[in-house]
Amino acid sequence: MRSRCIISILIFVSVYTGIGCRVFNEPEPAVDLLLITIDTLRQDHLGCYGFPMPVTPEIDSLSKRHRLYSRCMSSATYTNPAHASLLTGRYPSHHGVRSNFKRIRDEAILIQEIFRTHGYQTAAFISGAPLKAGICGLNRGFSHYDDTLTQTQKKLSPCPLESASDGDRNLQNKLVLPEYEFNIRDGESTLRAVTDWLKTVDQDTPIFLWVHFYDPHGPYAPDKEIDRCFYIPDSPCDDNLKIPDTVLIPPYQKVDGVTDIDWYHAMYCGEIKYVDRCTGTLMRTLTGCRIHPLVSVITADHGEDFGEHDLYFDHGSNVYEPSLAIPLLFCGKNAEWTVGISSELVHIIDIFPSVISTMGFENMPVDGVDFLHPGPGVGNNNRFLYAETKPQFPNQRSKRVFCVRTEDYKYIYRDDPNESELYRMDGFENEHVNCIRSHFEIAETLRGACSEWYRHIGKDGEAGSIENIDSKVHEGLKALGYSN
Repeated sequence: MRSRCIISILIFVSVYTGIGCRVFNEPEPAVDLLLITIDTLRQDHLGCYGFPMPVTPEIDSLSKRHRLYSRCMSSATYTNPAHASLLTGRYPSHHGVRSNFKRIRDEAILIQEIFRTHGYQTAAFISGAPLKAGICGLNRGFSHYDDTLTQTQKKLSPCPLESASDGDRNLQNKLVLPEYEFNIRDGESTLRAVTDWLKTVDQDTPIFLWVHFYDPHGPYAPDKEIDRCFYIPDSPCDDNLKIPDTVLIPPYQKVDGVTDIDWYHAMYCGEIKYVDRCTGTLMRTLTGCRIHPLVSVITADHGEDFGEHDLYFDHGSNVYEPSLAIPLLFCGKNAEWTVGISSELVHIIDIFPSVISTMGFENMPVDGVDFLHPGPGVGNNNRFLYAETKPQFPNQRSKRVFCVRTEDYKYIYRDDPNESELYRMDGFENEHVNCIRSHFEIAETLRGACSEWYRHIGKDGEAGSIENIDSKVHEGLKALGYSN
């Protein structure tokens, strides 16, 4: 009887402490973590998400061997707030960044801080002005934060389409590309900075590396070496949709005389193809020079509008799917998660707890959930997921907009209920049928959820504005549509 009691105690200790299954095991090897964020990357413009053009062969190849999430949404449709949510696992109302001109709250815990406390070398390489350390504050926790943005961007100059001959398949090559300075850095320049840093780091110490590519953000001007094969004037398939005269194209995007949506779209596809190539190069560089296994996360901050809801070549003023839906790919050797495509509805705030759990670190209270290792009885089917956008400047005509998303529906909250919208979510295409009148009870339920969320957050999260931005940085932001 005594021996049975001793055995029972040993089983109890083994189950609840892990002793017995780990005591004789070798320590788990350290793992490098690579986080790649691609600015302004529409989810539906990757081959692995069904896009028909060959713009993302590198990412598509990775998706076949790893874990792809087909339904992932961002927390905001601006760069700074979305990245802050990614790095904290929190909604903008909690981390304090609700526009591109807000700094993250001091008390917000950033994922790189956790990695650093576990002995990781932490580094970030930034390619766009909104993520400058002095603007966003996201450099906290990084031993090395490279936000050197001295790149001279090229903007396509005015060139009337009428000057092209019929059947010209290389119209874009007729456009003059004068120098036009922006506060950005192209993908290859960012890659060189990453490569230089990798030569200096200790091989025995694992790394947390965040690389931000900005190239798909407008103005679209693909690298000259990229084969611009995506534009076919007078295509019988697309009828070369023309931009309505009443549409206001963002000044930083507009090319005078060019009214063909397909042309702008082709330039955007060229940017994606370029950054896809950079992504593949980065992955091969890390696997070739590091001794530790690599876990990678590839995602975006937000997408881009191409005429949906009469919104063209921009983002930030709305929470429709073209701007809100983002790609998400988890890659890892001998990873715990299942290879394939997951249709689970996930959010950018879920990446933080999922990564922390994958690395074996102790998780902490966040707004997101660990979708890679859900606990017993934990599921996402009943979640309410939120997103928001707000005017960036006092004189901007757009209003603050919220949305709440469930498995089947998306409700877009506006102050005037008559302007609110409800969509049955089976894909991008179904967001054009506002079913708020035919599904009134569902709309009222979701409006109540949004109202309660809005009431709860109030003015919470309004961190201090950035008052002393360097004049050159301010000009760069202005040129990219971020400032007056």
